[in-house]
Amino acid sequence: MTLLEKHLLLTKAEETIEQEIEKLPGIEIEAPAEFQNDIAWELANLTRVAYRDYEIFNDKVPKVEGTDTLAKGSKLYLSSEASQDRIYKYVIDPSVESTATHEEVEGILGENYYAYEILTSYNYLAYLAGIPHKPDVDKFGFIDRRMVQQFSVQANSIFNAHAQ
Repeated sequence: MTLLEKHLLLTKAEETIEQEIEKLPGIEIEAPAEFQNDIAWELANLTRVAYRDYEIFNDKVPKVEGTDTLAKGSKLYLSSEASQDRIYKYVIDPSVESTATHEEVEGILGENYYAYEILTSYNYLAYLAGIPHKPDVDKFGFIDRRMVQQFSVQANSIFNAHAQ
């Protein structure tokens, strides 16, 4: 199975909102000192991935051959920009056995990225009624675990040395 590159484009409504915001005078939001902006950005980007996954699952955008959405055991890769700014693409490795190499992911996302393991995914009925998962029902989210803090060439070399 090959890696699947997915794009996170803004909808027309989001583009309109951004244009309106740009017209407003600068607003500074005061946050507590313990607020972690990098975590907020990362979670916002993961939420955008969940929305895109929902759209793909429910045929709101074209699918490609193979497993095209996040499922238990698949891997998700995001650029390290996910903790600093909005991302515009992500990568799925649909195989349960991690087959992606650093070079493959780097070729799509750049040298530094985050890697996540998808622990489970949820659909509406299973969540609301507690019934077993049914693949033909609207999907609405996933739970992931970051596999490494940040993958980079140096981290990959260290990781490979420990894996041998």
